[in-house]
Amino acid sequence: MDATTSGTETIQFHNIPEQPIAAALVTSPRPAFQRQVRHCFGDSIPGEFPLAANPSIVLHVLTACNLDPQDLAKLEATCSFFRQPAKFAPDYDLSIAELAAFDMCQKRAIFKPMSKDERNDLKQKCGGSWKLVLRYLLAGEACCRREKFQAIAGPGHSIAVTSSGAVYSFGSNSLGQLGHGLNQDGNTADEFRPHLIRLETL
Repeated sequence: MDATTSGTETIQFHNIPEQPIAAALVTSPRPAFQRQVRHCFGDSIPGEFPLAANPSIVLHVLTACNLDPQDLAKLEATCSFFRQPAKFAPDYDLSIAELAAFDMCQKRAIFKPMSKDERNDLKQKCGGSWKLVLRYLLAGEACCRREKFQAIAGPGHSIAVTSSGAVYSFGSNSLGQLGHGLNQDGNTADEFRPHLIRLETL
């Protein structure tokens, strides 16, 4: 059977002349746009964003939005308004991003009962920044939500905590580290099965 007799359409080829790339691109003059720069401070420049006029509102927004410590650090790197001292209590030298991190730290349950000295010690241990303290606290909360602290292992012994709070220990007990006290023979025997630790009341 021949292609001309089968009734199918034939493909027609068009001969398109090649054009150089430079000629194919149309270069039309583009209007020049002036780049508008937004200023953080009140310079009475058109288009300004007067953050400095209401820093307490900015602090409230930063705190209420629960920004990550990394986001607060990026704000400090982006605009000098977030880096300069905010002149708010309790520390007038802290930047507004640091104050927002401090406020978010104060909302954490583990942070509330700490004394001022304990808080400052934690800040120094974390690198001297409230953003780093917040990052540390958030990491701890994430681990607790995942229940990673339910088992502890030492050399030769382990301790497990149930969801109800019961504490079990097992393993080597040569020095009484399992917390079971003395057995019936008057010595500390190894425990190969989890054994409930009972606290004696005084």
